[in-house]
Amino acid sequence: MRRMCLSTKSGGAGRLPVVVGLFLALLVWAVFTWPLPRHITEGIPASASASCGSRARSMISGDHLQLQYRFWLFHDMLRGESPWLSNIYEFNTGPDDKAVIKPGSWYFPFSLVYAAFAQAGGRALAWNLTGLLSLLMTFVFTRSLVRRYVQSEWIAIPAALLAIAIPYRYEALLGGSPAGFAMMWVPMLFLGIDVAVRDGRVAGGVIAGVALFFAAMTDTQVFFFSALASPAWGLVALVNAPWTASNSCEAGRVNFRKLVLALLPFVIISGAAVLLAFSSKAELIKTAQSAARSVQEARDCAPDLADFFAVVRRSAGAQQVYLGWVPIVLVVAGLGVGGMRVIAGRKMPVAAFATLVLLTLGTVLVVAMALGPEGPMDGLLFRVCRRVIPKYSMVRQTAKVLCVLPVILAVAVALAWTMLVPAAGRWGRAVPALAAVVMLVEYSSHIKAEICLLAREQPAYSAMADDAAVAGRTVRAMAIPLWPGDSHWSSLYEYYSSLYRIRMVNGYRPVVNAGYYRDVFEEYRSFNSGKISDQQLDRLLTNGVTHLVLHEDAFPEKVSPFPVGLTLKQLLNHPRLVTLVDSGGVWAFRILREPAPKKAVCSKWDVFFPARYFEAERCS
Repeated sequence: MRRMCLSTKSGGAGRLPVVVGLFLALLVWAVFTWPLPRHITEGIPASASASCGSRARSMISGDHLQLQYRFWLFHDMLRGESPWLSNIYEFNTGPDDKAVIKPGSWYFPFSLVYAAFAQAGGRALAWNLTGLLSLLMTFVFTRSLVRRYVQSEWIAIPAALLAIAIPYRYEALLGGSPAGFAMMWVPMLFLGIDVAVRDGRVAGGVIAGVALFFAAMTDTQVFFFSALASPAWGLVALVNAPWTASNSCEAGRVNFRKLVLALLPFVIISGAAVLLAFSSKAELIKTAQSAARSVQEARDCAPDLADFFAVVRRSAGAQQVYLGWVPIVLVVAGLGVGGMRVIAGRKMPVAAFATLVLLTLGTVLVVAMALGPEGPMDGLLFRVCRRVIPKYSMVRQTAKVLCVLPVILAVAVALAWTMLVPAAGRWGRAVPALAAVVMLVEYSSHIKAEICLLAREQPAYSAMADDAAVAGRTVRAMAIPLWPGDSHWSSLYEYYSSLYRIRMVNGYRPVVNAGYYRDVFEEYRSFNSGKISDQQLDRLLTNGVTHLVLHEDAFPEKVSPFPVGLTLKQLLNHPRLVTLVDSGGVWAFRILREPAPKKAVCSKWDVFFPARYFEAERCS
């Protein structure tokens, strides 16, 4: 059996294709994320599915602001401006900061990369360069992995571009999900396993272990699905290991010992990654989401099979799962041509065809898992996974398994090209390039980047910080509207508080401590309608909360039965609230310990239409 691993040539000629590949990867990023390059120092991506006419808008709430806040906080800790390992600017209900000490991974090492870039260029540039670096390294690792299966850079580079162009990657990265960064570790993991199994090198086990460990630190679900895919890639590598063709028992035993030693670092480091992942999941016991996800929750988030093949976007939904017709056609054609060559007995590495078959089956399996309850036979695979695989019942967004698909598809397409290129004759080299161009055009039509322009100041928050500084006390504030803690609207409060280091009662996390919902949201939710009692204000002051801030433009219908005007009127006329500033729809108030005489304002605001409507239907 012929070994399909050829190293690239040394010297300038060998490095040139890599440089060209990196330039092409940079070009893909620029085109796919446009107009981000135009706003690279002033805005960060907010979505891959822009819904408004303007592609760049100021302060769009969402996960991107939440993750940017975490990156900023890690940078602030490194600078010594914020206490180490303490998230003191959100969910800080006072009266001190002890309850917000949160040891954890802090999305390392991407948070460290962000901190390094932030030293030179500010928040927006640091975020964008960190995301770009993640994409470029994904290309580098994928290209290195593909080169172990094909001989030509003309094939390896276009195949690696697929891994950074598939729409799901941009749905995660541009939407501010840590998975968008963490997907970089998948090709590194597979590359390490490949080196360990096929070459028997310990370095491969170390690389794979480090990749899985960093995946656990960056995104739990990328870690989870990568760990599940690791044995499968080990099988792919085993099929291509040169020593598996040996008929000598002694040689087999020697190579088996080398394999065990090579994988030992991977097993040890993976154990540490599992402990890290489980320690973070232990926090769920204290939250409202400690139980397994219901099947209906997963069904609500699951994509439709048609979304994987719809040339015209059916919706700007939560997941862009489009696979594209170019990779599908290439893989099917490669299977057909390779199968005919095998049947005809023509010269061809059998392992290459077997690998293509395995990767095709893997692609089908991943797509079936992504469909979740919407999969074949009423989601049979999903139900089996929930029963057999530990912690699978915690998966809500089943499409996140697609994090492993770009690498699988890239190698599959590369192998398909090796089957098809000889049949193309003198046009053989042009086939991958032409297919790659069509593929990139096809993928780019499914991505419409939306840019969040970051504010550099917020006068209402600045006024609260200055007011507290004059009084010589630490500023703690509560923002209105008050949410249970899992609403993307709260990401605005996170960002503005970070500009002035204001400790906020509010916060934004995917999972929130159940005590926060009970003791804070339920206790003070009447503030959203402007109903504020003296007892509530006394409790806030006891906990060190000295200010309120109202966001007029972050007040959707579900917040209150009546519009924001009623809430604002109540706050402006409250005898224990002093208005500090109104800055374009954001109002800052200081809480007084005793009522103070106040002239009534907004007396003509006496008609408030309900912010909600009700429907009734008669069933016949």
